[in-house]
Amino acid sequence: MKIDNNNGWTEAVLAERGSVEDFFKIAGLLQASMDISLENRVSETDSIYWDFTYNGRVLTLHHNTFSGISIFPVSLNRAIELENEAVLHLFKSFSRILEKYRTTGNFISKYFEPEPNQWGLRGDPHLWRHMKLELASQEIPSSVAEFENLLLHQFEKLTGQKP
Repeated sequence: MKIDNNNGWTEAVLAERGSVEDFFKIAGLLQASMDISLENRVSETDSIYWDFTYNGRVLTLHHNTFSGISIFPVSLNRAIELENEAVLHLFKSFSRILEKYRTTGNFISKYFEPEPNQWGLRGDPHLWRHMKLELASQEIPSSVAEFENLLLHQFEKLTGQKP
C-alpha cells in the first residue's frame, strides 16, 4: 500500500497486483466499515470503476488487471486539494481495516469462489455477485447455524423473499 502523487493527483494504491476477488472484498470492506455507498459502477474489459462520496468529495475505487486496485479523485488531473486530501484521509483510516483483512482471511466471500459453472435462473449470477460483495467483509461465524442464518438474512434482504 502506498500513496502515488506522480500523475498530478493523489492516488492510494491498495494492492499493486490485486485480483478482481480482492477488489470485491475491498469494496465490501469500504461499504461495511466506512459506511460508503458505491455508485456509478462501470466495468470494462480490463478495468472496473466504482465512484463513491467520502467527506463530501467524489472518489473512484478502481481495479485494473495490470495495475491493481487504487482510489483516486474522480476528476484526476483537475482534482482540487480537498479531493486529494480526502484520498489521503481515507487511506489513513482504511489502512488499518485493510491490514486486518489481509491477515485474517476468514471472510464469508471466500465461499463464493469459484462461481458455479452453470446457473439455474437468469438472475442467479447477479444475486451471487451481490451477496458476495455484501458479505466480503463479514467474518465467518463460529457455528454452522449462525452461518446459515446470515446467508438466509442476506438472501431475504436482497430479494425480499425467503429462499
